[in-house]
Parts: sequence; C-alpha cells; structure tokens
Amino acid sequence: MVHNFYARSALILGTFLLMGVPVLVLHRLHLLHWEHAATHHPGHDRLPQFVSAVKQPECPVCPTTECPSTAASTSTLGASTSAGETGKLRVEAATSAASQDLGNFHAANVPLVMLTFGNSAVWPMLSNWIANVKKAGLTKNMLIGALDQALVEKCKAEGVPVEQLDGAKAGMQNGAYLTKSQEDLKKYKLMASLKVGFALDLLKRQKQNVLISDSDTAWLRDPRGFFEEGPNEVADVLVSTDCIDAPADEICNSLYCGCAHVAFNTGIVFLRNTPATIAFVEAWKAKILNDEELTIRDQAAFNIVLREGFEPKRTVPGFENYPRQSLFAYNGNIKMGILPLLFFQNGHTYFTQKLHERRNIVPYVVHATYQYGDGALFPFGKRQRMREAGLWQMDGEEYTAGRFLAVSWAGATRPEFRETMDVDSRVATRHHFDEDKYRRKTVRNLLAMAHLLNRTLIMPRMLCYVDHMWKEMRAGRFAGAYSMSLPFDCPMDYVFDLQRFFENAPPQLNFREPEFLNRLPPDLEQSRAFVHVVPRGQALEDPSLPAAVVRGGRKVPASAAHSGMTASQVLQHLDKYKDVRVLELSKAVDAFCGWDTPSENKWFDNLVRHPMRKKWEFKYMETGQEAQPKYKYWVPYPEFEWMNGFDDVEELTTAYRWPECSKRA
Repeated sequence: MVHNFYARSALILGTFLLMGVPVLVLHRLHLLHWEHAATHHPGHDRLPQFVSAVKQPECPVCPTTECPSTAASTSTLGASTSAGETGKLRVEAATSAASQDLGNFHAANVPLVMLTFGNSAVWPMLSNWIANVKKAGLTKNMLIGALDQALVEKCKAEGVPVEQLDGAKAGMQNGAYLTKSQEDLKKYKLMASLKVGFALDLLKRQKQNVLISDSDTAWLRDPRGFFEEGPNEVADVLVSTDCIDAPADEICNSLYCGCAHVAFNTGIVFLRNTPATIAFVEAWKAKILNDEELTIRDQAAFNIVLREGFEPKRTVPGFENYPRQSLFAYNGNIKMGILPLLFFQNGHTYFTQKLHERRNIVPYVVHATYQYGDGALFPFGKRQRMREAGLWQMDGEEYTAGRFLAVSWAGATRPEFRETMDVDSRVATRHHFDEDKYRRKTVRNLLAMAHLLNRTLIMPRMLCYVDHMWKEMRAGRFAGAYSMSLPFDCPMDYVFDLQRFFENAPPQLNFREPEFLNRLPPDLEQSRAFVHVVPRGQALEDPSLPAAVVRGGRKVPASAAHSGMTASQVLQHLDKYKDVRVLELSKAVDAFCGWDTPSENKWFDNLVRHPMRKKWEFKYMETGQEAQPKYKYWVPYPEFEWMNGFDDVEELTTAYRWPECSKRA
C-alpha cells in the first residue's frame, strides 16, 4: 500500500509536471542558491519574487473578543466554536496524537528498539520522553542507555528497560551535568562515542532495527510503518534535518533535493540492521574518537562521514515516481533518506512555524531544537516549549493546585495586524518592539497583582512580529522560513530570559504557560470569574459591560474594576474573589499603578528587573547596500545593519509617582 503522504505528494508533483516542472525546479533552485548566497556572500540577497507572491492567509473571524492563535486551522476547529473553546480544541488536536493516525501509515510489526541516553541529571527530560513513548503505544520497544547507576535504579523502579554504559569514562557518573568547559568538551566526545558504540553493539547482537532519539524529543505516533513505506524500505539510514524550509523539503529526487545541503540532525536517526549500516556506524564511531577537534561529536561526525562521496542527485533506482527518494551516501556504500519535516519536526517548524496546525497533521515526533531558554544545569527552554505545546507529561496535581490570575486572550496583546510577505524587516522589528513594550508592562502588572492576591500568574498570549534566530533576516523572516505568517504566537524564550525565571528564582516569579488558560482541568474550569478593567471615569455599573462571558462552554460571571489601581485598591476590588480559582482580567497593561509606598515599588522593581530583561540583536538585510566585511577572530564576515532589543520595562519607582499615578490612569 502506498502511503497517503507519498500518494498526496505524487499527486502534487504530477500537477507540477503538467504545469511545467522546469519552472518549479528553477524557482526552487533559485531560492536554494539565494539562501546560501545571502548567508555567506554579501550582495546576493535579493528575495525571490515568487516568495513575495505567496498568498497571505486571512485571519479567521473570531466569534468573541477571546481569540486564540489565527494560525490554527478553522476547518479543524469548527466555525461555530467559541474562542475560548477554540484555544482548547487547538491544544487537544495537537496533543491527542496517540489516538490519531492522520497519515494512514500502517503500524507494521517491525522489530525495533527505540533508544535514548542520559544520566540521572536529565531524569525529568528522560521521564517525559518515556511518558510520550508510552502514550504513542511503543512501551515494549523503548530502551534507555544509562550513563550512571542512579539512572539505572530510577528506570528499574519505573519498570523501564535499561542497560548501563560505562559513563565514568565520560565523567557522567553520579548525576553529573556537563557544561561547555574545555574539560567537559572532551567528556562530550567520550559520551558521544559511548552512545554510538552502544547502538553499534545493539545492531550486532540483536537482529533488530535501532531508532535513536534524544531525550528532548516527544513521540506522538508510532513511526514503524513509515520506515517500511516506499523508498524508506530500502534505506539503511534515515535521519532528521535542521532544515526549516518545509516546502523545499517536500521534494528530494534526482533533479532537486530541497534540504540536502542542510546539516543532518542525529537527534532522530533510524538504523536498519544491515551489513552496510553496521559498517557505517563503525566509521561514525571511529570519526568521533579519532578526530582531534573537540567539537567533533556524534552529530558533526555523522555529517562528515555520511557526506563522503555524497551526491544528492544520485538516487536509489526503482522509486522514480516518488517525490522523496532515498540517496546514496558514504561513498555509495549506504542508502539513506532524509526524514520529512512534515512528520519529523524540529523546534522551528513545530513551535514557531506551527507547521502541524497549518497542514492539519499530527507529526510522529517533535524535537525541541532552535530554542533559547536552557540554563547551565537544566534545559528550562526545552521544558517550557513542551509545556506550551501540551507535550510535557511530568507536571503532577500540584501544577494545577492553588489559585491563578490571567489576562484575556484579547487583552494580552495590542490589536493584531498581519504583516505582508515582503514587509521591510526594519518596519516589522519596530512593530515587534511596540508589541514587546505592551507585553512587558502587562506581565509586570500581572506579576505584581498575582503576588498581592496570593495567586499564580498565567502568562499572557505572546505575539512576535519578527522571527528569532542568530543570523540576519529579510521580510522579518529567516532564509528557509519565508512562508510563515507574521505575527505568530511565539515561545516565551523568544522574548524573556527563561533562566532567570527558574534558576534560584523567588516564588513571586512563579507562573504557568499561556496555553494553561485554554486547557484548565474541570475543577478550575468550574471556578472562574471575569473582571472588566475600565478607564477611570467609566461607571463600574455601565450597562454596556456584559454581566457574563463564555469560557469553557459555560457562562462566567463578570464584574468591573477601574484601571490604575494601587496595591490597596487591588486588594479592595479583587480580593473579594478569593474563593474563585481562576480570576481573569480583560486587560492588565494599565491595571496596576504601584504599591502604596516608594520603598515597596523599589523592592518590586529589583525583583523583576533581570527576569524581565531580554537582549538580542535583530540583524536585517534590507540596507539598500551590500553588507560591509568585518573581522572577527581574524576571519572576515558580513556585518549587517541591526537593531538592539528589547527595552527594559518601565520601573514603578520612576514611571509612577504615587498617588498621582492612579489619577492619570
């Protein structure tokens, strides 16, 4: 049976052939050339015209002011669904993967070991990996390669299959967490060789295929059938990609292979048990051990060895009618395939581009790459991405215990407007900063009021008008992601310093992710209240203010309070809801005026100053002239025009003069 993905892609390819595939190929090759040239050769940075011509998706009309991400598919969510309900359904659609098979892949009974590695220091991430693998129906297939005895004991206590590696050689015993020090770089190499060596040992002593995945992946569906479909069934090795260009990735044949030039990511690697695979893995391990460069670890070594004699146009014969084909690599000694981004998604395509929502599919796996929030001793950014997407399974009952304070979806942002596909990055960046100023003031006020009311903050919805990466952008986007819409619901690590919210942080900074409001458990859903925050001068009994709002399919009572409240006024007007579990404000940007004394304002300013700070250079290519070559570490590199962001939030101590602030709010 031909897989639905291939059948659909073949139909699309056939349509292109009827329309004239040389035009399509030339356009795609032009984009590929432009992407490379714009990054490495100043002056070759003209945006292909066909990218600008992509039709901008229209914003769906929301039935109330409570509007979730417009990136969600209205056909999936239903036109008659209320906005609060829509947000919840969007989350549930993305996280109910274990019970869905939208691709119609058959779950073949193929011998497979699902392998990941770690030590006890990364147990939370490993636990989440285990939970998602179980949810995907692959409990009997998983195996943990443990680098210390403590992890062995934890796995055995949970009934998880585990084998111990000699982690002492890599300094991974006793729950060690490796840093980026020179000494630890050496340990990384040893650890990488242990991991690859263990996979090699499994291939040799067991007649099974091996699927390696990092612990920061979330498996949503059973992928075994996919590995036996079409060109995949002859591939010795299948590997994920760091490519972010989803349209280009959909074609890989003898004429054009969209993402072949991008680094392969060994966070997801399928190894078929063949003599060719075993020989390749042996060479892979040897490269790690024998290369003198400390940064050559498993992924870099994999790319180096695999690309020896690699010719993207040399495809495995017999599958010419498929848009994605297997390729010869490693001097023609192995057949390999690039796992499609649509079903094996990285951190940019899933968390930023929301490719799964745009295409209405549930991928097999999500890899939490392209994130910016990890700390020195814990991957806060990866965990937060998983939480925001509903893929973090390790929060217990305590996570939903207590009382919460939130702002409505509509009041969390400035009025949203869509950027054009060819917007000037400098214009989009200014919009981005305007939105950020509104957001920081909103979050600051919510943190203050949550502390006063003894509640936990639910972070507001966060919109970004430009993408976030370490390189230069055009049209507010980065090379390979020109089809994404702006603005988009962005991850928290795009706009805040997550590490400062988590690492040794005081309890006043405790929070929940924005989507928490859209997936409340029943006990919280049934205990809600809404407060209209209105300007001073407007009567609180104004009949135009609804007496109830619809949330979670039920009516929630609503009242009103004036903006510009001081601390004592917050307690006066809002503490009467102390028996309500979830208190939602219509907006918060002007709701709080400050504490009742300057010393309290100063204390709070000091508390939030660093967590609320985020510094980033936004580089853009629309300068009207070629980037000038600069020198960094004696190597010339292009220096593009840039803006520094973000501005610090206004401090209560200087921005407001109590009690005058409440009079002008």
